[in-house]
Amino acid sequence: MLVGDNFTFTATPKDQNGAPVVATVIWSSSNITVGTVDSSGKFIALNPGTAMVNASNGSVSGSADVKVSKVPIAPVLTTITVSPPTATLSIGNTSVFTATALDQNGDPMKGINITWTSSDMAVGNVSPDDAMTGADGKATTTFTAIAAGTSMVNATNGSVVGSADIVVKEKIELINLIKNPSFESGRKNWIFYTNGTGRFDIISPGFEGNNASEVTITRRGSNMQLYQKGLTLKPNTHYRLSFAAKSSSGHDVRVVLLKHGSPYTNYGLRQGFNLTMDWQTFTTEFDTKNFNRKVDDGRLMFYLAPYAKAGDKYYFDSVKLDEIQ
Repeated sequence: MLVGDNFTFTATPKDQNGAPVVATVIWSSSNITVGTVDSSGKFIALNPGTAMVNASNGSVSGSADVKVSKVPIAPVLTTITVSPPTATLSIGNTSVFTATALDQNGDPMKGINITWTSSDMAVGNVSPDDAMTGADGKATTTFTAIAAGTSMVNATNGSVVGSADIVVKEKIELINLIKNPSFESGRKNWIFYTNGTGRFDIISPGFEGNNASEVTITRRGSNMQLYQKGLTLKPNTHYRLSFAAKSSSGHDVRVVLLKHGSPYTNYGLRQGFNLTMDWQTFTTEFDTKNFNRKVDDGRLMFYLAPYAKAGDKYYFDSVKLDEIQ
């Protein structure tokens, strides 16, 4: 039964032989908070819960179990959340935003029409501008940055609105500090050093272009590295390093940015990367440290010890080191 429903129970008194007899029955409810019963056997459901409806005459009684449930309430759209809640883009870049429609219980709602808008169409626009939520309550749109400024991406249905804040910046052309980053000029600007034995070759094709580097370890040493020196770096500045790499055995590599020369001061990057036997791209960001004025003695080093073994081959390509503003 649902709260507010009623039901009239019928009691049938019988004698010792099972034959119906006329007898006065007294009705009662074991839990009058859940529901009450009157003298005619009519039970009125008041609150969710369970109760027993009893019909008695003297020491003889019969009962029925009653379960009362709350009246189902239709889901009502209460909240729209938008993620990511903030974004910073450069002119010409895009970002996907997701609206999630939630009912009064915080459950996702399917079939909600979301109207997408940009608060400043001069800064950026959205597409599509209409989308229906799926079974997960989600609908998406793509914001395209047009001009520098701020805007809001709004997801609306009726009076319910969710928003995300966007900052669009002028597009900055990143300058790669690495020379010959894809080994298209062969081994130029790159140096291989080992106190074991090995060689540094150029192979084709590369990960993206025509060439890539190949480092072969013939006899393992305690110092094995492929590096580029003479990098100009700013102090306390945010940089992004990306590269493609693999190794014939899946052995790893450590990448270090340091001073090219004694005392070999670390300039902010010392990180291991988990290589496999297939090409992968890796990206990391870091802040330079341990110097307080511009330097031009930076060394970016792919350090193979202690990972590499005799017979291993390492491959590197598309090395980029950019200042992030």
